[in-house]
Amino acid sequence: MTRSSSGASSLGGLAPLLAIGALCSLSYLAADFIDVSQPWAPIWKAAGIVLLAIFALSRRAWAAGIALLLSAIGDVMLALKPVQMIPGMLAFGLAHLAYIFAFISFIDWRRIDLSRWLLAGLILALSIALLIGFLPDMGGLRIPGLGYQAIITTMVMLAILSHAPTLTRLGAPIFMLSDSLIALGLYKHIATPAGSVWITYAIAQILLAAGFALAKAKRA
Repeated sequence: MTRSSSGASSLGGLAPLLAIGALCSLSYLAADFIDVSQPWAPIWKAAGIVLLAIFALSRRAWAAGIALLLSAIGDVMLALKPVQMIPGMLAFGLAHLAYIFAFISFIDWRRIDLSRWLLAGLILALSIALLIGFLPDMGGLRIPGLGYQAIITTMVMLAILSHAPTLTRLGAPIFMLSDSLIALGLYKHIATPAGSVWITYAIAQILLAAGFALAKAKRA
């Protein structure tokens, strides 16, 4: 058996944990349609992400595992009543820094073609356009919001420029889409379709966890 097939085999043994984490995360979609009391809402919201973190850490995808744990903390902060927005943004900002660290390890600056640079530039342009639209309405969240936007934009751009697994390079912009939907409601008070924020967020985290775990398996 080759080292590569051995790594894929060991990932297969942990596939149920990934599946359970994914299902648990996706199940929180129901919270948009039912009333969940404290403290069960934060626990339910974070549970699937914690399981995804355990899955990533069990595959020694350390940066991704840490990012997922920090995300789970952010989920708890945003599910509390009253919402702890700034601590939540801080936790997610740190999570994106961990993802940045993960993506950097897959970047070979000499192998980045023009199409990747153009796509990364498009992400930057879209992020700036969003900021221009949101800035007048950000109020007391202006400084943390600008900082957070800079971090997640950097994360997505590095994902596009990297040669990380395709799953992770899909997960990063979907994560940014989820956050943009949150920002529409937070700053512009524009209602988004029920469940749209969570489904995009959960899918992003599932893709990131699975992708970085697969990368470790292939390197084993």
